[in-house]
Amino acid sequence: MSQPAHASRRKVNVPFSPPGISKNCETAVWIYGDIHAHVPLIAVHGGPGSPSPYFTPLGQLTEKHGVPVILYDQLGCGDSTHLPDTSGVIDFWTIGLFLAELSNIIAHFGIKEYDLLGHSWGGMLAGEFALTQPKGLRKLIIYSSPASYPKRAASGLALLAALPAEFREPLEEGDVDEQFKHTKEYQAAMMHYNRTHMCRMDPWPQPFLDSMTLMSQDETVCSTLYQGGPFQTRGHMKDWDITDRLLAITKATVPGGILLMNGKYDFVNDDSVAAWSTEVKADVKWERFDDSSHMAHLEEPEKFLAVVGDFLTAGTK
Repeated sequence: MSQPAHASRRKVNVPFSPPGISKNCETAVWIYGDIHAHVPLIAVHGGPGSPSPYFTPLGQLTEKHGVPVILYDQLGCGDSTHLPDTSGVIDFWTIGLFLAELSNIIAHFGIKEYDLLGHSWGGMLAGEFALTQPKGLRKLIIYSSPASYPKRAASGLALLAALPAEFREPLEEGDVDEQFKHTKEYQAAMMHYNRTHMCRMDPWPQPFLDSMTLMSQDETVCSTLYQGGPFQTRGHMKDWDITDRLLAITKATVPGGILLMNGKYDFVNDDSVAAWSTEVKADVKWERFDDSSHMAHLEEPEKFLAVVGDFLTAGTK
């Protein structure tokens, strides 16, 4: 697995006892910089089940802005403990499980104050985590992540409908026929969609390819939470919506404010994320990346690092 080298990067396997099973597990964590010398940024990856290699460019926040960064592979993917025997067990793979894992990481390292970034699925977790009113949370970054999964699904269907028939029809067929997903027609159509609304770089960068490869090797988490196709999800997350609860996120919850981000070509469109700018009772800055889809940190890396770095260091220099 190819990843950028960082002199200050170290890996720690954090013991984790998931609620609901007796097996002792581990969460693989990577640390950039000194997390006790400055307020660290904890980054929560997407997927679900798309591990942290695609997030390794965030380590440059340490080099360019002096911000310590914590990356980790969520349970069930990457270098963390895999649990394939739990595939389809919806009572185990819950938001509560992943919130417990995040809390366990914070407690393990004795972190008193931290910033939190959640991308895509990770942003959904970050929002749920903020609603627990956790101690020590300073700033929150919601990155290409919906406040409402039904709105995110509607966005995807609108993008699907706008595709030429040669791409739209195979994707529609694959959503109702799992076997059709193995055909060349479906694979070509999915590649076109992903190159338009997931990551517009050509070729795709190696960290992104690494995460996609690892995710495809164990789909336990994703297939349990998001059953069905990418446009017609039938899993128990399909009705997830945080909109009506966002009022509980106030300046006391995130005293340093919220940074909301998405891309112009993102399948998580403006309507999907807008509630984060209108419903919370905290300071919110919304940054759109005009040359990006779902991976602005890869597609517009210099702007992304500047926006995030300035937000995290504002008021601390």
